[in-house]
Amino acid sequence: SPTPPAEMQKVLDARDHTEEEKARIRQAIEENAMELDAQMSVAQSDRRRKEEIEKRLKEMESKLLHGVDNLELRNKMLEEAAAKGQRDIEDRERAKAEREREIEKLEEAKLLKEEKFASKKEEAADKTRKLKKMFGKYQTAKEDLEEHAAAIGREKDDMMDSIRLLRR
Repeated sequence: SPTPPAEMQKVLDARDHTEEEKARIRQAIEENAMELDAQMSVAQSDRRRKEEIEKRLKEMESKLLHGVDNLELRNKMLEEAAAKGQRDIEDRERAKAEREREIEKLEEAKLLKEEKFASKKEEAADKTRKLKKMFGKYQTAKEDLEEHAAAIGREKDDMMDSIRLLRR
């Protein structure tokens, strides 16, 4: 182990040492001092590097935590919006179905209403005309429902795609 500088000085001062020994000892002291300075410099550099890495790590953790919170909030908001959209679609479907039933009841009541006909032929022609009219309304309502169902399906698929994209 290296000899402390105070002890080295005592050794230097001893009378029985030769000049050569004194020079060797001085050189050893200088080498020890330079080595100690180099080690101190490396230690300071390592400490600065460690502090910088810790600082960057804390910044990254903060950004990550903040980003996760925002993403979770956005996902929650989108899921709530999708659920509300689905409820709205279902409410519209129920209301439309109720209107269709009401129209159907009124039209049936009108068709079933007692009418006086001059002849069976006139009654048959009238019922055929009413039946064609009802069938046309039925076809139109059926097409409207199919178009509406397709639109709802597309809207639902779009919402599900958005949710899937956000969950990635």
